[in-house]
Amino acid sequence: MIRILVAEDDSAMNKLVCNMLTDKGYEPVACFDGAQAMREFERQPFDMVITDIMMPNADGYRLAEEVRQTDKHIPILFMTALDDKLSQQRGFRSGADDYVTKPFDADILLLRVEALLRRANIERSRELQNRRKGPGTRLRFGGAGRVFGRGLPGNRVEQPALQRD
Repeated sequence: MIRILVAEDDSAMNKLVCNMLTDKGYEPVACFDGAQAMREFERQPFDMVITDIMMPNADGYRLAEEVRQTDKHIPILFMTALDDKLSQQRGFRSGADDYVTKPFDADILLLRVEALLRRANIERSRELQNRRKGPGTRLRFGGAGRVFGRGLPGNRVEQPALQRD
């Protein structure tokens, strides 16, 4: 079962989100402040984190930064009343993968959760595949119309800006 850490200090909102997740077959773990969420994250594995920003003891930004130090790939979704540009920028810079402002539509929140989990699974699958296949040929693209990436030996990339290292 997919375990999701829910860090929200408003008990009614926390219960609502946890009930929605449970109804969809997820296993939410409720935390009511940032410090409690950090302790819980260290205690057991999670597949996703949903967090408010404004919480006692440690805010959501700090929680996201701590989580990112431990797991670079776990999806983090901010769920907050802070809808200004600076808060959103700080949220993404602290490690958020998505940002939902309150009030939010329950169906949209669940769709975002599904999308983040799907992308995280794809990312993990690619990482495992790359480990099994070993190192590939480095491809360098850059600037306008250029891309940076890694390809496998024998793969051809039809792109005019491609340069091999």
